[in-house]
Amino acid sequence: MKTIFTITIFFVLFSCSSCSTKHAKMSIKNDLSKEHIKGNVKRIKEISNFTIEKFGKIEKGDFFTSMKIEYDEEGDEIERISYNSVGIMDAKRIIKYDDNKNKIEQNWYKSDGSLENRRTYKNDDKGNIIEENYYESNGNLYGVFNYKYDNKGNKIEETLFTNGQFNNRFTFKYDNKENLIEKDAYTNHGKIDQINVYKYDENHNEIEESDYYSDGRLIKKFTSKYKYDLYGNWIKMINQSTIDEREIEYY
Repeated sequence: MKTIFTITIFFVLFSCSSCSTKHAKMSIKNDLSKEHIKGNVKRIKEISNFTIEKFGKIEKGDFFTSMKIEYDEEGDEIERISYNSVGIMDAKRIIKYDDNKNKIEQNWYKSDGSLENRRTYKNDDKGNIIEENYYESNGNLYGVFNYKYDNKGNKIEETLFTNGQFNNRFTFKYDNKENLIEKDAYTNHGKIDQINVYKYDENHNEIEESDYYSDGRLIKKFTSKYKYDLYGNWIKMINQSTIDEREIEYY
């Protein structure tokens, strides 16, 4: 009787531990939620055209580029292919995950299939990427990114070291809807170099970006307008330089 009781306690503790780990992983945003894409999306095809102005209106100009993004059933990106202006594959990105759905590796390939670069990742116990190592095609370590997060899993700091030397640092601020509203870039002396400010519509899509020098002078401003599908995902975006159109396939 005592043996059965001991085994039962072990089973309950093991089960609860597994459940806790599972719930912790589930709290981390997948790639779709990070991009504010709704629904169980399988594939996105995106085509970009330059804009031209005719009679005071912005219209679609020459084809610029396109890409295809594949997602797994859990909403994480597994493959991205980009195509150049003549429709030939320009680059391919393949992402690998471990059994806990932590991103562990990303490989970029050229159009001829040769490796362009490789990135490896280290995750904390919540599944957040805290370190990214950037390797050149010859295997040399070129850059190391370090990341910090708030208690909601939003990235709040990014630091880059290249060839072992400090390169730059960024900090990020969010509103109460977890939209990124400010990105600050710092010099290697620790002073703010540039400030980017963002505004969003009700679907969490960026409608305005204003870039400023550290003294507050405006560098440039971008605005975007969107057309949405029934899920609330944008299928057409128009800004000053391009018109982007999406075909979204759902599971």
